[in-house]
Amino acid sequence: KQWYQRRVAITAGKISTITVALTEAKSLIEHLQADLLTSKTRITKLTEQLEVQNISFTRSKTALDELKNEVATSQNEIRALTEGQSEVMAEVAALPTWPEGSYCILASGTCPPGFTRHSGHIRAFNTYDYSPTYIQPAVFGDSYMRCHGPCGVHTGWDAEFGITSCCK
Repeated sequence: KQWYQRRVAITAGKISTITVALTEAKSLIEHLQADLLTSKTRITKLTEQLEVQNISFTRSKTALDELKNEVATSQNEIRALTEGQSEVMAEVAALPTWPEGSYCILASGTCPPGFTRHSGHIRAFNTYDYSPTYIQPAVFGDSYMRCHGPCGVHTGWDAEFGITSCCK
């Protein structure tokens, strides 16, 4: 009987040790399950972020490819225009030059090679009348004739004009 009681006590001790170990294991498993759930949640969020970045990367790559195509197209257009410009310049070089002699032409921008720019004006002169019948504003390249001050208002000085020419 003593032997039996010792055996029961030893077995009870072992059961108690196993129960404590099982409780600790159960607690550890619960912590591991919580950690696993946290890891799964984090993996899901990272996967979603990666998908968003992949979409953004794909869009950026598409936009970059479109820009590359536009650059290539622009380069081809520039090349074609440069070739066309060379042809036009050759045609311009083949055009006849200005006739010989001395003369002037009205200026509109820079003067042609071999011509000298000249400008003159008359301002604040009186006319018979200051109406549009007598003063009709106009521009001829860089030359002009116009009212001196507001048109249609008699100020005593009604008109002005300026001539800019290129002469050789």
